[in-house]
Amino acid sequence: MIGLIVTGLLLFALTPIYNFAVRISDRAMPGVHDTPEYITFKKLEIYGEAFSEAIASGEVSTAKRAALNRLRAHLDLSEEETRLLEAEFVAA
Repeated sequence: MIGLIVTGLLLFALTPIYNFAVRISDRAMPGVHDTPEYITFKKLEIYGEAFSEAIASGEVSTAKRAALNRLRAHLDLSEEETRLLEAEFVAA
């Protein structure tokens, strides 16, 4: 019961803090919005980091490949995008 009360109080306390942070960021950087290109870039960056970790041991195991495929699907990236990105990592 106390947990529910504390959770409720946190929700009421965090909402004004979040709204304040949004107002401050809008004033500091007016008109800045995520573009589809930026979102795709960040998704590829995330996948690239995961691939970099997977290949650190020399080759990507079957289990790691399965995890990368799940990540690719979750990030809604095409096989072509990730194949090109992986080729860049291997070539470097």
